[in-house]
Amino acid sequence: MPRFDLRQNDETFDPLAPFKVLAVMSQPHDIAGRERMSAHLQRGTGVGFPHRQSLSSDEFMLEVKSASAKGAIAGGLLMALLQLHGNGHSASLNCALPLVSAILPTWWKGADITYCQNWHLFHQPRSRKNMLQAFNQFRGVMHLWAALIYSEQHGRDDIWPGNLETLSTFLAFAEGFLYMAC
Repeated sequence: MPRFDLRQNDETFDPLAPFKVLAVMSQPHDIAGRERMSAHLQRGTGVGFPHRQSLSSDEFMLEVKSASAKGAIAGGLLMALLQLHGNGHSASLNCALPLVSAILPTWWKGADITYCQNWHLFHQPRSRKNMLQAFNQFRGVMHLWAALIYSEQHGRDDIWPGNLETLSTFLAFAEGFLYMAC
């Protein structure tokens, strides 16, 4: 996953930077999908010029929710691999998969439990095949998901991709996870 510039100038972030990060986290391999997510925000805020047909607010949230189920698996696997390695164990997916599968309910807080037509999209993959598929699909952004999980686990409101004030701390933590993984 190539790096991209989130700066408006040398000293400040682009006003849409948090949403760009969220779009990349949600659509790591789909440029058109990221542009549709960004177009929704550009249309709503008037900042920038949308390059694609924008999503509705409901479609935008559906994209985020459906991606978060798989992205959280990838981030959790990265954290488990790092912890296994740090504690002198074999850092393999074979060892990490059961650990992540066992703790899913404790660190994943679903957005809601009400019935939705697309309810199956929000369930975390639990089978080995589906967890590996999520890992591979979100491999390029799993450090971002790991930073988000860390933020949730430790109650760190200052590590959050959702606003300009906390974005730099979030990106620093994500880069830290990426550095440890390399």
